[in-house]
Amino acid sequence: MRAVFRNLRLAEDDAGGLLIAVGEAMSNAYLHGTPDRGSDLIRLGWNWTGRELIVTVRDNGNGCGNGERLCPSDSRGSLARGVELMRTGADQVVFFDDNGANVVLIKRPRAA
Repeated sequence: MRAVFRNLRLAEDDAGGLLIAVGEAMSNAYLHGTPDRGSDLIRLGWNWTGRELIVTVRDNGNGCGNGERLCPSDSRGSLARGVELMRTGADQVVFFDDNGANVVLIKRPRAA
């Protein structure tokens, strides 16, 4: 991801925050989304729209979303600190279920 951020010329603060958010999403995918750690996959993808960087982390878990509802961090208390980290590093975080759990991190970088 660092190479992607560098190629897109993201500001250091934007890149650093998003790197933390992606790392947390990957960590959650490993801890909660891989019931069979010997065979389950975690998929990382990204798309640059020209205005937004959209990073998707997909795993085989159940997730915490219903449709496109945001994950409710307030109802999970201290267990949701990772969600807070993701929301700090990205402008928008969406959780949804679609044959596995998906976390979509959206970053709208500042103009250079």
